[in-house]
Amino acid sequence: MFISFGNASLIKISAFITMTFLEAVILIFMFFQSINMTLEQINESANSLASGGSGSLPILSIDKEFIQFAENFEKATREVGRIRENLQELVEAKTSELRNSLETVEFLKKQQDGDYFLTSLLIKPLSLNKTLGTNVKTDFFIKQKKTFTFHGRENEIGGDICIARTVSLRGKDYTFFLNADAMGKSLQGAGGVLVLGAAVQSILERSLAVESIKQLYAERWIKNSFQELHHIFESFDCSMLVSMVMGLIDDETGLVYYINAEHPWSVLYRNGKSEFIKTNSELRKLGTPFKENALEISTLQLQPGDILILGSDGRDDIEFVWQADSRKINHDEELFLHHVENGKGNLEKIYQSILDMGELTDDLSLMRISFKEHFTLPPRSIRKESYELMRKARSSIKENLLENAKDYLLEANKINPENQEILRALLRLLVRMKDYKLASDKFNTYIEEFPGDTDLIYLASFTYKQTKEYGKAIDMGERIRLRNPGHLANLLRLVQLYLSVGNLPKAEKTLNLASLLTADPKRLTSLKSEIDDMRRKVID
Repeated sequence: MFISFGNASLIKISAFITMTFLEAVILIFMFFQSINMTLEQINESANSLASGGSGSLPILSIDKEFIQFAENFEKATREVGRIRENLQELVEAKTSELRNSLETVEFLKKQQDGDYFLTSLLIKPLSLNKTLGTNVKTDFFIKQKKTFTFHGRENEIGGDICIARTVSLRGKDYTFFLNADAMGKSLQGAGGVLVLGAAVQSILERSLAVESIKQLYAERWIKNSFQELHHIFESFDCSMLVSMVMGLIDDETGLVYYINAEHPWSVLYRNGKSEFIKTNSELRKLGTPFKENALEISTLQLQPGDILILGSDGRDDIEFVWQADSRKINHDEELFLHHVENGKGNLEKIYQSILDMGELTDDLSLMRISFKEHFTLPPRSIRKESYELMRKARSSIKENLLENAKDYLLEANKINPENQEILRALLRLLVRMKDYKLASDKFNTYIEEFPGDTDLIYLASFTYKQTKEYGKAIDMGERIRLRNPGHLANLLRLVQLYLSVGNLPKAEKTLNLASLLTADPKRLTSLKSEIDDMRRKVID
């Protein structure tokens, strides 16, 4: 484009250029101002739409692109408005559904808590501490992992249980104890405890009422009780398993008879030191198949001042927390010994010692059994005199003056009748002298006072056999068999005793057990011949 100014003066030319420049600047300013106003209108409309407004966009621009954008924005605004209306309805519908779901969950939770509460009410009277003795004291501590609130009160439910009760057998008082852990969480574990507790209480009630049960020895009572419990849980086809430690304590002597069915080892706290009571038991949890010859009754002689601590595996399943993201489960079983010593045998202090180290991840139950915590020794003068007589008896035995030794020991026993060492020496001497009648009388007392002396029970079985008290001899032999199923000489003697009383089935069964323990047929041949002879006589 070409513009000719002809002969115009320089001033006119400059004025024209200036006016043209000003017009261009004004037009450019107006153009950008229009764009800026349009963008501001778009921004205001977008903000209005975002905050829930109508989002209307009044475009003042005459630009074709802006007008087209405004039309499209208006369409989008109407669509957003429509979606917003539907979304509000959708939110209200979803909120209503969620509210209904929460109400359903709360209703079911109340029902579940009600079930928990009723189950806990059933379990509570089964977990009782009803001991009557003064020598043996028992105490419980149970902390179930699952807690719930019902009618404003917090309760617990789980699979741990403790039971203690006084039982009378053969005229002597025993303290029955049981610490058990049913497998499963919350209600499943509680179901196992409910079955176990009801069965145990039934056994205990029968033991108080049935005379034949009262005449059982402690070993036989424990065996019968375990077998009954096992048969009950076996019927659940391994869907309900229980680990436990169960036993009897002679209230007078402190002898503990017990079995451990895959339960954590018990702890003996003596003179400020703790140690595990380890056993070689092959028993598995209640409800799993087992062989009868695997049932072995273990014994432990408590001394005055001793404390037994029993506990479920919750005592070991501690979670150590160092930082928020650093956690570790304890795998050291020996750590519990540290807690027992820290707590000095006190259950509350033991529990606090565990919490000081970490958090519980499972149900926890602890049982404390103490024996003669405030024991006093007999007067020193009596002990000194009886020990002097004991020394004289030993000297006489060395010189083969057995009658003199017998007199010394009888006198020492008269002065200090509670001394086991004196009575033990007297019984061995009487058997050596073949004074079986007096030995039999003394054994009757000794076995009642010191039932943990398995060696002397074996000697008593021999003595009763010599005095033809076959019933007593068999009882002693069976007690040994329950404590030590692998005692071959005892089994062979039992075969002879059963033959003496004409109990052929028992003799055959016992001989079969003995044959599993020896490969030497010579020891069994004569007994087998006697059994065959008796069988022929029965047939004839």
